[in-house]
Amino acid sequence: MFSIFLYSLLFSSSCCLLLILSAARPSVLREITHFTTRRDAAKVREDWKYVAMVLDRLFLWIFTLAVLVGTAAIILQAPSLYDDREPIDKQLSEIFSTVRNRHQQNKNPF
Repeated sequence: MFSIFLYSLLFSSSCCLLLILSAARPSVLREITHFTTRRDAAKVREDWKYVAMVLDRLFLWIFTLAVLVGTAAIILQAPSLYDDREPIDKQLSEIFSTVRNRHQQNKNPF
């Protein structure tokens, strides 16, 4: 008699468990799809962060190269780098002309 009672209790509890699980199935499936969607979205977000970091580094190098080339181009276009003439302030300066004359006299002792 006791075994029949246990069997009926076990059978009724498994039926209740089955009913509870079948009722919870849509919620569980919804949670699973929500979790996988969030995981996929996080993966896509991380991929885009990596792409942004790579492009940021690439544009940093392009900018650095452009600044260096531009700076070199501006400095190398300075006319004073290629002008071999004597500066006008030295030509018109009385002090420089007296120093130059003395220097030329010391070179030619004859």
